[in-house]
Amino acid sequence: KNKNIQFYFSNALIYIFLSSIIFSSLLMIQAGTLDGFSFQYTEEITLMPLWRYLLNPFIVIGLFYFARFLLIKKQELLKNISIIFILVLSINIIYAIRHTQKELFVDTKLLSQSDELPKDAFDNLVFSTTKQNVVYLIVDNLNGNYLSRLIKEDSSYIEKFDGFSYYPDCLSLGNHTIVSLRGMFGGEQYSPLALQNNGLTGDEEMKQVSDEFFQTVKNNNYRATIINPSYFYPKSNESTRVVHSSSYRNYWMKKNNVKEIKSTVDMKFFPLLVSLFHSASWQLKYPIYDRDAWLVFNKGLAVARSNAMANLVYIDLMADFIQSTEESSGLFMFYHCDLPHTPFAINKDGNLIDEGYPEPSIPSFYNAPAAYYTAKKTFDLILDFTDALKKQNLYDNTIIVIASDHGNPYFDNDINIKEKSVMQNVDYSRAQTLFLVKGINEKGPLQTRDDLVSSADILSYLYSSGAFIKDVDILDFPPTKREERIYSCLAVSYADLVEKDSVPYRSYSVKGPLADINSWTAKEKE
Repeated sequence: KNKNIQFYFSNALIYIFLSSIIFSSLLMIQAGTLDGFSFQYTEEITLMPLWRYLLNPFIVIGLFYFARFLLIKKQELLKNISIIFILVLSINIIYAIRHTQKELFVDTKLLSQSDELPKDAFDNLVFSTTKQNVVYLIVDNLNGNYLSRLIKEDSSYIEKFDGFSYYPDCLSLGNHTIVSLRGMFGGEQYSPLALQNNGLTGDEEMKQVSDEFFQTVKNNNYRATIINPSYFYPKSNESTRVVHSSSYRNYWMKKNNVKEIKSTVDMKFFPLLVSLFHSASWQLKYPIYDRDAWLVFNKGLAVARSNAMANLVYIDLMADFIQSTEESSGLFMFYHCDLPHTPFAINKDGNLIDEGYPEPSIPSFYNAPAAYYTAKKTFDLILDFTDALKKQNLYDNTIIVIASDHGNPYFDNDINIKEKSVMQNVDYSRAQTLFLVKGINEKGPLQTRDDLVSSADILSYLYSSGAFIKDVDILDFPPTKREERIYSCLAVSYADLVEKDSVPYRSYSVKGPLADINSWTAKEKE
């Protein structure tokens, strides 16, 4: 009896070993991208073709009997192969742990060790009282319909957004930041499908368009302050300042008497769990991954608050840093704010949560109400900033663009379209993005416009508003000749995008309002 137990136990171990090798190497699929403490785009698993589901049990059973064959007939060969594989995998795991530690904790190295303000805090937001200024604020992962909802709940926001025009029917260029960000800098010529097969990787395209954009800023005689650049790497010089909000974190915590929640979890086990996920058979990957639990390792509040604080500090403080000058050129302020991004740790009252979850009725940090609470907090802090501009007589001569790169994945927008594919549903969920602008000397209550726009129109707005001198052939704003808008979603991980020239997309043609199902047509994968 003991020999039988030992045999079947050995058989199971060999099967698990063989299965993990096969599914993580020869039969590997795109099953999500590790980003910080969580996976992104795990929904890609649901796009597996039917033949994989049908083949999966045959592979599993075949590997089990192959393990049995090796155990009975090829024990010497099995020992030699096992030794080789154990050595190779040990080296690989050691490398993965070292690399993962470096990636997971890189942000903490940026944190200021001082409770004091950085010395240049008041030098970064010096606006001109005599020249034109521009504020370009990207609020990541914020749904374009949330402002409409906020106005319905509290009509005072119509007056608070003094001089602004709001375009609720705005389509994102893509479902991921880097997909949309290139077009938000460079217009439709930098849309995902326009960039296919151009000989450049996604990273090279991002560098090219960001260099072009900020060269245009410089050519228009602005000083530039770039706050939290994402996917591009500007250098500070005499005309450009680069600010990382993490260097203000300790000061903000001291000022607001906010305490850090301590974590005792050893993250060295995290890469081992990642390995388990990737080595599981096709059908087991999705059940194994629990987005909420993996994010937090039972320390959800610590992670959620830490991420929220990292992105809350500067947008909360910047109203205090505004300075004015009569003698300088105008300021171009670019700020990529991740506060609306996951995870969320802000409650309905706009405060950081001290315990539990942002929405007490939902035991998760990933949900639509939490996303909305964070969006409202973001709008309120933006309004604190615009009020500070008004107090220093800087509001009228400042052009302001507030936009999101894409919406969130919580099926919480005006696009009520459902497909059989989970991933396509998420595509639609991310499609409606924020587009909110104010021009020079524009005043009065918030104007809601019904123009059909996309995030590729931001560059056109900057030229049409006079922020940039119109010395290039660019579409008018709002666009009058466009017959369709194109929305493209990565069908691979963003790591593939930054490393390769051309990658597959799931693309959609939209010929009408976003909320109308008849406006949407899925294009062939390109």
